[in-house]
Amino acid sequence: MTQQSTSYPVAIDTHYLGREQQICCWRVDAHTIVDPGPTVSLQAIRDELAGTPLKRILVTHIHLDHSGGVGVLLREHPEAEVWVGERGARHLIAPERLIASAEQVYGGADELARLFGEIAPVPEERVRIVRHGDTVDEFVVAETPGHAKHHVSFLHTPSRDAYVGDTASVRVPGNDFVLPMTTPPDVDRVAWNHSLDAIAAWDPGRLMLTHFGAYDDVADHIARTRQGLKWFGELAAELDADAWGRALSAAVGAATGRDGFEGYATTMPAETLWQGLAIERERLAAKPADA
Repeated sequence: MTQQSTSYPVAIDTHYLGREQQICCWRVDAHTIVDPGPTVSLQAIRDELAGTPLKRILVTHIHLDHSGGVGVLLREHPEAEVWVGERGARHLIAPERLIASAEQVYGGADELARLFGEIAPVPEERVRIVRHGDTVDEFVVAETPGHAKHHVSFLHTPSRDAYVGDTASVRVPGNDFVLPMTTPPDVDRVAWNHSLDAIAAWDPGRLMLTHFGAYDDVADHIARTRQGLKWFGELAAELDADAWGRALSAAVGAATGRDGFEGYATTMPAETLWQGLAIERERLAAKPADA
């Protein structure tokens, strides 16, 4: 019997919390995935792999909707290593601070367990630190802060696909609307725009988003990300969290025909995105004028 070949990359819809198009784990080739997501939605990845061993798990950043299941997945793939930026690596190896911070954001340990499941530490010897400008196997690495200061992105050179995590924001298939995920506490829109410059300089053929899918209108998508950062940032300075959330829901609904914020949120309510922008404003206000 001839084994049926698989065309890569494969977009694995993890059906996070039973919902479609929330978290996309990318299978770049038979033995490589990007951003597996949390433990609660690993079964879709297991089903896709069908027993094929992993060699590489690439992590764009250590927010739990991208990396929460890495430690558990490593138990099942003893030959795999995790590629992650230096700033994020320590939180995979010793996730206690990450867990404590997430419990504050999500309202306690029980809710964290419901949303993400087990968050297992990653053995240090299984971690491969990647840095800006590295070329490893078929991937080029760039540090891409803005959404998170430890964020990295990966260009797969044979395909020219850029795996960009949350740097290119959130977009639902079939829609042009792009929503920057301004999750606290690291939002830095100046750094974010520089990161978009770095991704554009790769001249990728497609942007591979974790939330959600692949898009080949690269220049337009990046431009819409910049517009969203500017517009929603300016609006957050004028409105309180509730009013900003209503404006966001109206913008999403008008652009997509969806019911407000639905489909663009994953685990983040609108007020949390507003808070990320508020923290950025406070940080900038406290910064010395000559800094």
